[in-house]
Amino acid sequence: MIKRIVQLGLIIVLLAAGTLSTVAAKPQPPPLEEIPIFPTRMNVVYKIRHNQVGVVQSGWGACTEGLVNEFIKASNFELELLAEDGSLYLVLTPDDFDELWSPIQSLGYTTEWCRGEQKTSFASWRVPLNDLPAGVYKLHFAGWIDHPLQDGGDYDGDGTPDVVRPEDYGGETVNTIIVK
Repeated sequence: MIKRIVQLGLIIVLLAAGTLSTVAAKPQPPPLEEIPIFPTRMNVVYKIRHNQVGVVQSGWGACTEGLVNEFIKASNFELELLAEDGSLYLVLTPDDFDELWSPIQSLGYTTEWCRGEQKTSFASWRVPLNDLPAGVYKLHFAGWIDHPLQDGGDYDGDGTPDVVRPEDYGGETVNTIIVK
């Protein structure tokens, strides 16, 4: 009798192990294709299909890590995503964006607009729009800076880095996202 119970127990363990290995070996669905959404552009229509995810993203590059850091501290962004019926799906404030910035990375090369041997650096933020139901959405974006900044680049060729002033940077945009 004990021998049969042990045999039955072993059979149950083997069946359970086989079931678990089948579940573990089950192929995972492929990752969703990312569709970049650039909120600083105006009146763009982004179309997202069922196997895709929209990712709202932007960033800032400069001639040094310090200049990228200064931009991150001085920049402010707001983002709202509204459905066609007026339902609010997403709201991000300037404080929220402070947490979204990636670490500053050196791109490892120089550019013609940076003086000397400065290696261009970059940081970015990303907001994936996961699980949006099918429909039409309006993406409202606003950006501004608190004080004049520079990225170290001399784009006008006068020999000095150009300055970006608050009155010349930012503004508001509205774009459309269609989820099918």
